Amino acid sequence: MADTVEIYVKYAGSSQELAHRVAEALDLRGYFYNGSGFVLPVDALPLIGADGWAHLNVDLTDLGRDGDPGVSEGTAYEPYEFEIGVEFRGPRERLGRAIFDRLTRLELPMAYGDDSHVFADYLPRRGVREFSPGTSAEEGGRPLWREPALSAARSPAPAWRVGSGAVTVCETDGLLQFVPVFGTRWLSPVASARTSVGAACVGLVLAAALDTRDRPERDERDEVLARLAAAVRLPTDEFLRRTVSFDVRVVGDEVVGTAHAARRDGAPGAIEELTGRASVAAGPKPLGALVLDLVAALRARVPA
Repeated sequence: MADTVEIYVKYAGSSQELAHRVAEALDLRGYFYNGSGFVLPVDALPLIGADGWAHLNVDLTDLGRDGDPGVSEGTAYEPYEFEIGVEFRGPRERLGRAIFDRLTRLELPMAYGDDSHVFADYLPRRGVREFSPGTSAEEGGRPLWREPALSAARSPAPAWRVGSGAVTVCETDGLLQFVPVFGTRWLSPVASARTSVGAACVGLVLAAALDTRDRPERDERDEVLARLAAAVRLPTDEFLRRTVSFDVRVVGDEVVGTAHAARRDGAPGAIEELTGRASVAAGPKPLGALVLDLVAALRARVPA
């Protein structure tokens, strides 16, 4: 058996957007961007009834990264821009299939298999196509898995967009965590990344978090707060003491960040409002700069 199974996805957007959409479709608690790809922890119990946690690794394929299929050329995975690797010490193939089936709700072309064999694929409107055991993902299986509707060329990138929601941004010891907010309610998934990934990447993570869909029946504030603290391995009270946070929301054609902090002159009880703004149309780097600048401004007001 292969060490991992993979779900390949044809998607023209950013890896940040896809990771967030996958996390929402699977109802995950959160995910982490490591600077090159995304790691999504998955509890196997509700999906297949098996104890244990799996990790999904969302990465670009050669096609998604370079515009050329590279090592996937001539295989069943040639047309896809993204690969989601499933790592699990339990029944990996069964968990991968449950995840694949759940992700069909994204209505994106997908294929499921391992390095040697393709198990199934999905095309919107056509549905899932099953392959018999042992169907090669290489040239020998082409008569079975060939899909004329899919091009091996990279899909055209969609226009830049930002969701219309709001998030609370928390920064602790260089870790940013983006909490989707609806009114006073906090929801999952929480996206996280180090400040060191740079403004453009931070902006892409923020844009994806701002596009979280509301689930009006949910308020996960207490659970989310506990997970925010656990992510940096701190008790909740210590997390609150060491964290700076602020709100970011879309207002008209601007993304606006607002924080409240002690004034620089140290006047007792005096609170100053800090605000950052960026045009929605400006792209990811100015959005990320807004976040990083507000973190720096708040940190400058926190006693050492």
